[in-house]
Amino acid sequence: MDDRDRMPERPGVYWQQPAPEIGPDAAGWRGVGAIVGRTLDTYGSSFGLFLPVAAPVAILGALSVFAATNVPALLLIAVLTAVVGIVTGGAMMLATDDLWRGVRPSVADVLDRAAGRAVALILSTFAVALMVGGLAAIVAIAGVIMGVPALAGSGSNAGLAVVVLLALGAVVIASVVLLRWALSGPAIALDGLGPLAGLTRSRALTRGHVWGLVGLSLTLGLISLLASSGASLLSTYAPERALAAAGLAIATLLTSPLIAIAVAIAYRDVAGRPEGAGEGLPRRAGRGLSLIVVIGAGVIVFAAGIWSVASAGGQVFLPERGQVVAGTTTNVADPCRPGGVKTTFTSGEEIWIAAIFTRRVSAGEEVVVEYYRGDESLGSAPLTAGPVGLECYYETDPIRGGEPGSYRIVVRHGAAAIAEGSFTIR
Repeated sequence: MDDRDRMPERPGVYWQQPAPEIGPDAAGWRGVGAIVGRTLDTYGSSFGLFLPVAAPVAILGALSVFAATNVPALLLIAVLTAVVGIVTGGAMMLATDDLWRGVRPSVADVLDRAAGRAVALILSTFAVALMVGGLAAIVAIAGVIMGVPALAGSGSNAGLAVVVLLALGAVVIASVVLLRWALSGPAIALDGLGPLAGLTRSRALTRGHVWGLVGLSLTLGLISLLASSGASLLSTYAPERALAAAGLAIATLLTSPLIAIAVAIAYRDVAGRPEGAGEGLPRRAGRGLSLIVVIGAGVIVFAAGIWSVASAGGQVFLPERGQVVAGTTTNVADPCRPGGVKTTFTSGEEIWIAAIFTRRVSAGEEVVVEYYRGDESLGSAPLTAGPVGLECYYETDPIRGGEPGSYRIVVRHGAAAIAEGSFTIR
């Protein structure tokens, strides 16, 4: 055989059929249990990463408790909470994706990357809110046109029935919209899509998985139930606003990462995002610890909430509870809330005094109203609760021509002061 018959040597060629791209028709949804398990693994193994990212929203939530009577401040905090929540949510999704790719990011890194996607994330959230708000507006308009006359007795019951059906339909449609667009956040944060592209991507990937997302939401809700319920009770009943703020901050801090992590993991499954060696994180890496922390803290917050209900005697917290106030006019509809409230009066003005107690006084129990001018006691008067109990008091006649000075009124139930306030006459 000569050289012409000899085959030249070739390098080996290795070929493997590429794996098909995972899309909506071949989505890798692994089930609610698998997603929840890996969510808890991710969270429990990286508290030091997720808690600092979640802290700003928790702090804003606590501040909202103290701003309850300041409408401009409350609106500002609400806007900041929405914007910061969107950015920190995106940061936690990025952190989750990094961890499952075998990368350990820093808090600053994920926040910086999320800030770069903030505009797209905010616009997609606004689009969802606009859709849901539009449905609510339709129901509200229908309620005014057909429901109000029916309730007033000038319309037919059929109109009211139509409004109820519209409301139920709007709830169903809004729920489906929210679920179908639930994965737009990770689509934007992880794959860099624009707002509309992210919503479209989410709608495609959630096809056939709506009930799975419902199950995922319910499961996460159950895990967070004690903490969220306790925070709600504290916000509603606790007269100590610092306690209410602390409960809300703890509940937000510990439960908000669960949603962001779970959504990111669900998106990773259905979008087929790559995982690192050993799948990034080992199974059962931190689920026990995360359950102990979230549920354990939830038990404490819930117990504090139950205590606040008992301490307040079941009375909802109002900013004016525990305060003796003075005003220039009586309030016929509610004498316990005089009109023209202020703290400085002239001797020629009428002064109407009232107070709402920190807790209801039971039937037959007695409170004592004490009057002071400066440090001088002007006397006291007993007040006995009637058959339905007592939660406020008011003077049936105004003060007229009072001597100039600083006055203080204290209402005591036993040894505890359940209302106190002061005013000045010049």
